[in-house]
Amino acid sequence: TAVSGEHPVGLRVTREVGWTRPLVVEDYLFAAKGSGRPIKPILPGPYTLSLGATDEVYGEPMSLATALATALNVELRALQEAGATFIQIDEPALMAHPEAFPLFSRVWEVLGRGVGATLCLQLPAGALDRLYPAVTRLKRLGCLGVDAVGGAEGLQALQATPLPDGIRLGLGIVDGRRAEVESPDDLVRAVRAIPGL
Repeated sequence: TAVSGEHPVGLRVTREVGWTRPLVVEDYLFAAKGSGRPIKPILPGPYTLSLGATDEVYGEPMSLATALATALNVELRALQEAGATFIQIDEPALMAHPEAFPLFSRVWEVLGRGVGATLCLQLPAGALDRLYPAVTRLKRLGCLGVDAVGGAEGLQALQATPLPDGIRLGLGIVDGRRAEVESPDDLVRAVRAIPGL
């Protein structure tokens, strides 16, 4: 399944969701073996996956999201067992549907059960104030990641209410949509241009 914009493309659910084998554990182990630095596995989030899916089984996005969260929880625990200490969960659809945050928080709870690795909720650029500071109360949240390439104006909410102790801020400052690779100086300038940092 590919994630494009706010919704995934190509996920079709024709039977109950379940975890049958690792999705990215082998890739994580391969990358970790070849690197002397920590590796951050990235998974699409169950909420975003559920909203863009063609669902022929559950009939309701939150039921599907909960089933996906249960399956992805097994993957998170497998990654943790393989040595991952920091795992990113991409949930771009949450910014498009902030009114669903109370339901999302239940799905996040299912996703994180029994996971001791740091979980980073990655959000796209946008008005973070529609979710902040409530998003910082998610159980097992260790990092809030925000796309600063698409616009850092959403980070202004952090100026009024800083992140609670124990939650890191992750900034997406590398633009994967460009063919050119940013220089280290470009990245430093990008970070310094973000208001409030």
